[in-house]
Amino acid sequence: MRTAVQRHARALSWRGRAALVALAMVGLVVLGAAVTSGSDIPPASLTAQPPTPEDTGYWPTAPGPVATPPPSRPPPSPGPEGGATPPGTSVPARATPSRTTPAPGGPALTPGARIGLEPLTRPGHRVRHRDFVGRIDPVGAGSAPLDKADSTFTVRAGLADSRCVSLEAVNYPGFYLRHQDFAIHLHRREASALYAADATFCPGAGLAGKDVSLRSYNYPDRYLYHERSRLYIARAGGGAAGSAMTFAVRAPV
Repeated sequence: MRTAVQRHARALSWRGRAALVALAMVGLVVLGAAVTSGSDIPPASLTAQPPTPEDTGYWPTAPGPVATPPPSRPPPSPGPEGGATPPGTSVPARATPSRTTPAPGGPALTPGARIGLEPLTRPGHRVRHRDFVGRIDPVGAGSAPLDKADSTFTVRAGLADSRCVSLEAVNYPGFYLRHQDFAIHLHRREASALYAADATFCPGAGLAGKDVSLRSYNYPDRYLYHERSRLYIARAGGGAAGSAMTFAVRAPV
């Protein structure tokens, strides 16, 4: 009898223990849920959702037409020297050189003609070369043959521009009057653009109001000019300077 009672008591004891364990586990689950609900991470059911029109009362309208940006301005056209010309800016035209017929009765500055140049301010003098330097000296019918030859030139089409002229020495074929460091020399022709430009002069109306003036091709603001007995190219001027830049085209002496 006592043994049966003891067995029954043991069974109740084990059942009680199991119930206590089950209660403890339920408590742990409830505690974990409470901890989780108090954390910074909200449950999925409470995650913020975008407001709906019903929430805000604002119903969006249909999108309107999209504005089209104005067409871009075309790039400016290239101007002089590869630079860009701003819109509305005109590009000046380049001056066109031309040969000029000198005073009536004188030979024309045309290719193949043999001519002499007499300075307006020095009658009886001629442009000539001496020791391969350009100068002016008295030259006339009674002068030595060498002086006459030195003051005679054959007109050639401009080496840099056929609309202008170059002056070749008759007694030194292949040698032309050219400027170097703004002084006039007689140099043998070279196969270079610089030489061709230095040896090219563009005739125009005389700066003294008569005869002819010879403008440098590559220094268009400078003209053949004499000072004392030497020849140079100098900037254009009026009065005495213009007269020293003016020459009469004559027949050779």
